[in-house]
Amino acid sequence: MSNKRFAVLAALTAVVTGLSAPAFAKCAHEGEGDSRFDPCPAPDDFLLPMPGGLQMVFRKIAVPGENFWGSFERVVQIGDPQGEIFEAPQKAMVGGSFQDDQGKRWVYHIGKYEVSKAQVAAVLGQGDMAKGVQRLIEISGNPDEKDLAQLTGEDLDRELSMPMAWISWYDVQNVLAEYNRWCYADKNCRSKLPTIGAQGENYRMPGFLRLPTEVEWEYAARGGVDNPNFAAALPFDRKEWKTYAFVKPNAKSKPRRIGSLDGVSGLHDMFGNVQELTANLFQAELGQGKAGALVARGGSFLDTDRSIRSAARSEVGLYQEKGDAIVEVRSPTTGFRLAIGSPVLPTKGYMEQLQREHQAYMETIRAKTPAGQSLLNGGAQASNALQTAQTSLVQISSTMNETRDPKLERELAQVRSALTDASKQLDLRNQEVCSKSLEEGVFFATLYGRAVRQAEFYERFAALRSKRTDLSATDQQQVADILKNASSNRVDADIYFAKYQEKLSEVGGCGDRLASASADHFKAQIAAGKVNLAGKVAFDLFADHLAALTTKKADFEAWRDAIIQRFKDTNVFNQL
Repeated sequence: MSNKRFAVLAALTAVVTGLSAPAFAKCAHEGEGDSRFDPCPAPDDFLLPMPGGLQMVFRKIAVPGENFWGSFERVVQIGDPQGEIFEAPQKAMVGGSFQDDQGKRWVYHIGKYEVSKAQVAAVLGQGDMAKGVQRLIEISGNPDEKDLAQLTGEDLDRELSMPMAWISWYDVQNVLAEYNRWCYADKNCRSKLPTIGAQGENYRMPGFLRLPTEVEWEYAARGGVDNPNFAAALPFDRKEWKTYAFVKPNAKSKPRRIGSLDGVSGLHDMFGNVQELTANLFQAELGQGKAGALVARGGSFLDTDRSIRSAARSEVGLYQEKGDAIVEVRSPTTGFRLAIGSPVLPTKGYMEQLQREHQAYMETIRAKTPAGQSLLNGGAQASNALQTAQTSLVQISSTMNETRDPKLERELAQVRSALTDASKQLDLRNQEVCSKSLEEGVFFATLYGRAVRQAEFYERFAALRSKRTDLSATDQQQVADILKNASSNRVDADIYFAKYQEKLSEVGGCGDRLASASADHFKAQIAAGKVNLAGKVAFDLFADHLAALTTKKADFEAWRDAIIQRFKDTNVFNQL
């Protein structure tokens, strides 16, 4: 589309939707666009509609390998050997969310820009920008945000072109939830979403909007495996930082409009401006150790040209003290960009397809992936190594029988005893880890049930209040607040169920012997009266789902309903 035609269509959209005429920002290499959501349009951008005629712009990031389970090329090294203590180099497997080019490659979609204030207002107002701006002011921790209500025309557009910061993680999740609901309900938006399904299957499930994972973010920031300088600290020469990163000394005390600087691999503001939330919780090492608060990547306008790097990680709190109160963190330096994700198991047919591909993956690729080197699988590998060592000792002992050297025989006996003790300790440790995963799985099942119960309660209450015909403005706001609480609980429920699935997979990876022993340990706790009714019911569900998982008959969506129904049938639901 030509720049002139783009401008005409944007102006017509403004007339139809009642929005002010968009401000245009020149982009050095790619043309002109709407500064509120796409200042630097490119022909191969992926555009997703938004309320009020705006768009969310994404870039497709290709990952190697045609199959779901990946290839050796997907295992990349992230981190920085010269970085901070939380940025140690490690291997990670990057994955795609959708197949592209007739199934010949996998891709994931990540936002071309940081999400702007205009885009947040469009979602919160469902197309009514004035209403959206008012809601934005209400959730923002920036005291100057109230001035938005007094701006019009180009002044308003200029301010709405700034990246969205100063809002809590919970508000970010609410924006995602509202955007997803709107997109699924809007035929045009839903038709544009990428889809996933089994080969030859008619139904394909559309994707959903979320935050990018840390691995997705860093892989994109480094330019993908096709970048010959993938391992470098930055995807550009540090001397050129002014071209790509809005940081000190150029930056002063606030960010600048999205897309103001050149992009790297088609992505703008990956370094500086505002740091960006990811889908992960902060851990000392990515994927390992204690889970803390939130993770932000990319650095902000408060960072310097010497401190930015692809591996940089920051922890952002969920809560902070404010006087005598504890409040949600609303950071002036923290924003976000979006990604489009998809379920691992979108349909039953897809599960069958993955099962067919799984055996070859287990026999070849997996042993060299980070998953293949995880604690439980590492324990199994260590056990095998110990068995091999013990077998070798037997062979050596047989050979040494010919020499009958008493000193060597004593030393071999000591080694044999040490290996036996190490094997017992390793087995005990694996058992502890497996039991812990089972207990956490039961716990997440109860949390999931509690979140759903609270959401349903709020939804019923809001429905009853809405039936009244004499609702005042205050009553209407109360209903809106109640529905917001319901939405927040639905988001929490999704998180808890995802963790439940994760724990099922962990226990399934223990092997039958350890999984069975872990179940027996939990049953003993039940018999000793240490587990309440909710825990008992959740354990029975976990055991059923684990059996289905190990026999490859998993149906995660059906399990969501099964958990809630079982809790209701056993009267646990009312006790959560």
